[in-house]
Amino acid sequence: MTDRLTATSYAVLGLLSRRDHPISGYEFTAFADRTIGYFWSIPRSVLYKELARLEALGHVAGTVVTQQRLPDKRLFELTDSGRAALDEWLAGPDLPSTRPKNGFLLKLFLAHRMSPEALAELLAAERHAAEQQVTDLGAVADRLADRPQSVFGRLAALYGLHQAQARLRWLADADDLLSERSAGRTSHHRKENDR
Repeated sequence: MTDRLTATSYAVLGLLSRRDHPISGYEFTAFADRTIGYFWSIPRSVLYKELARLEALGHVAGTVVTQQRLPDKRLFELTDSGRAALDEWLAGPDLPSTRPKNGFLLKLFLAHRMSPEALAELLAAERHAAEQQVTDLGAVADRLADRPQSVFGRLAALYGLHQAQARLRWLADADDLLSERSAGRTSHHRKENDR
């Protein structure tokens, strides 16, 4: 086991720092999904491994709770060591920028191999995802508007909202460009057939 903490380690510590009581892994997953899930995904399998690793390092404390009709559960909370590690990381320089992987853009880059119908479906799926994010993140930002203690969560939601809105504007531009391209090909084929 390495002592080096990753960005996901700090995400876990940071989320625990926002809780005023211990939380189970199941509850943690739901909490992460509704807070940072729009920009930082932590799969359940990764979360449980990370909680165990942080506990072994002394940054998280876990307590087993016996339940009557359900399996025992483990509740986690941040330790003083975890708070210190999180604060040190937050006070440091920005994270090095990582290159995101985007399956949509990869498929778009290779769209010369796609049928027009498949390309239309790809763009429609991306549009639907962006529209859903606009709806979801707009609701989050609105819900947090009157909660001064949630200003940073609201800022993160607004960042995601603006990105989703930018994707929708880009998709409209892409539709225009592809329509022009298609019209150009159609007129080129007509000229060929007129000869």
